This record gives sequence, C-alpha cells and structure tokens, in this order.
Amino acid sequence: MLKTKTCKKMAAVLFCAVCVSSIGLARRPVEYSYNFGAIPISCSIYAEQAGLAGIHGNDSMGKVISVLGQPGYRSSGSTPVYTYDGVSIKFIDWGGDGRYTVCKIETNQKGTASTVDGISVGMPESVLSEVYGTADEVKIEKNMAPKLPEKEMQVYRQRVDEMVTVYTYNVSAANSMSFTVKKGFITRIVVNVYD
Repeated sequence: MLKTKTCKKMAAVLFCAVCVSSIGLARRPVEYSYNFGAIPISCSIYAEQAGLAGIHGNDSMGKVISVLGQPGYRSSGSTPVYTYDGVSIKFIDWGGDGRYTVCKIETNQKGTASTVDGISVGMPESVLSEVYGTADEVKIEKNMAPKLPEKEMQVYRQRVDEMVTVYTYNVSAANSMSFTVKKGFITRIVVNVYD
C-alpha cells in the first residue's frame, strides 16, 4: 500500500514538472535589443513563437500557399494581402526584387487560427501570462465619448466606451506579436515584421 501511494505521489510530481517545463519552454530569458532610435526594448519570445496558423514573419508567398493552400481572396498592389478563413496575411517586397515575404499576420475571428503555443481568439487574457510571461509592452486604450446630451451619452457608453488592452511580446526590434483583449478575452492577434 505504501509503495502505491509513493508511486502515485511520484507520478503527480512528474506530471507537474512536465507541465511546468512545457510552459517554461515557451518562455525566453528577456534579452534587450535597440530600435532605430537607439532606444532599448525588451524581447521575451523566440522567433518560432511569433507565428499564426503555421505562418511566420518573413515566410515567402510560396510557403504560405504550401501551408494554407490558395487564399479565398487575394489583393494586388505593392503590399498584396491573402485572406484565408479568418486570417489575413500581408506581404511586402523589402528588396524590390519581386520576392515578397510576410510582414503581417492577423486574425480577429474565434476558432480560426492559433499561435504556435496554442493561443487563439476567444481565450481568456490569463493564458498570455501563463504561456508567455510578462508582456514587453502593455498599452491600454479607452474610447472616450464626445460631448453628448446625457441620455445619448449613456447609449454611446453602452455601445462604445470600453477599455481595450494590447499586450505585445517582442522577438527583436523588428518583429513582435500582440494580443488585443476586451472584457478579459483575446479579440485579436497580430504578428508584425518591420524592415
């Protein structure tokens, strides 16, 4: 009997250690980089983590098509956009030589795409700190109502006046992943790559 209890305790400890280590794998020791204004910024996620629907910044158009297939909608121009079921992927030709790469990946639809670590729109805000740790930047936006008569102001506030928080995790000075949160739930995920 004692041996069975000991085995169960050891199994529980091992399970907890595996859970903690799997969360720990997603975390990177904070490194510091400098943006173009020579201002230091913290970077807390790996490049492999800054992806959505299996696509990462700087992936080629060919890779996007090989992973996701042909887009449902395709725009043209200097920054073409491919749209898939709830996911928008924007391309740019940094070198001017016709080799377009991903510069932005975005979704705001629940259940359409997730990050490499399994985070998707509709999940609670708390998963961000559990998986990625403290964000490198937290921005709070609040829509302010214009001056309206009191009755109209109440209606306006019910529809529009809500706080939005944007959590940003940096890979480098030129690559980040951000999560928009409203009322405690993730409503938008964006991966950005800058030149």
